[in-house]
Formats: sequence, structure tokens, C-alpha cells
Amino acid sequence: MYAYQRLPEVSQYLYRPPSTRLDCLQRIEGLSSRPFRFDEDGDTLILAVVLNQTHGVIGKLVLKLSAANA
Repeated sequence: MYAYQRLPEVSQYLYRPPSTRLDCLQRIEGLSSRPFRFDEDGDTLILAVVLNQTHGVIGKLVLKLSAANA
């Protein structure tokens, strides 16, 4: 995650300054400490996008449930 979120050309689309290693670590710890849910409005699923050749993380896909009853 840090490998791409530290880049200024990426951070401009994240609407925040480039991330530090500590920023990324804290985000990952925060996400991994919560139980996974995807059944109520506002629940979010975050998936890593991995480059097949290098197995490096090159991005993420965020799915947010806007209406569970739809």
C-alpha cells in the first residue's frame, strides 16, 4: 500500500498528501481490527489490486453498500 500511496501523482486522486509508512500501517491496522460486515447501509468492502507478475499491491477497489434493501 505504501509503495503507491506515497507517490504524489497517486495522492492527488486520494484527496490527501502522500502517505507515510506510519499512515499506511495505521490504516491497515484500523481496517483489520474490525469484524467484516457487508449487510447494512454504509458497509464497505476493500479489496487489494495485485499485479500478477510481481505480486505487488498496485491499488485498491472499494465497494460501499449504499442500500441493503434495494
